[in-house]
Amino acid sequence: MDTISTSLQAGVSLDQALREVILHFDGPIREEFSRFNQEIDLGVPREKAYRELLKRNDNDEFQSLIKGLIQGLQLGIPIAQTFKVQADDLRQIRQEQVKELAAKASPKVTLVTTFFNSTRFHTDHCRANDHEYVDG
Repeated sequence: MDTISTSLQAGVSLDQALREVILHFDGPIREEFSRFNQEIDLGVPREKAYRELLKRNDNDEFQSLIKGLIQGLQLGIPIAQTFKVQADDLRQIRQEQVKELAAKASPKVTLVTTFFNSTRFHTDHCRANDHEYVDG
C-alpha cells in the first residue's frame, strides 16, 4: 500500500503502479490485480472493475481498500490521496491488532512464568530437605 501510495504521489498512474507492485507478490493478490489491470486494458470502466474485485474477494481489509477507491472515484478525490488514507488506516488497524494480541498473550506468559517458578521452587525445596524429586 505504501509503495503504491508513494508512486501515485510521485505522479505514476495507478495502473502502472499496480503493474510494478504486483510483480513482487505471489498468489491471489497478484492474480486479482492482474485481472483488474486486464479489465481496465479491455475498456471496462474503473468503477465496474473495482466492483468485480469486491465480488471476488471477502477479505475485510481488501474490501475496505476497494470501497475507499470506489468512494474516492465517485467523489473525485485524487487517487493518491485515497491510497494514502487507506494505507494509514490499514497501518492503524494492524497496530491495534498487534496490541490486542500482546494483551491476550500477557496473561498466558504470566501463567507459564508462575508455573515454572512454582515448579522450580518445589524442586529447590525438595532438594533443600534432602528429598529426591520424582517427575510424574
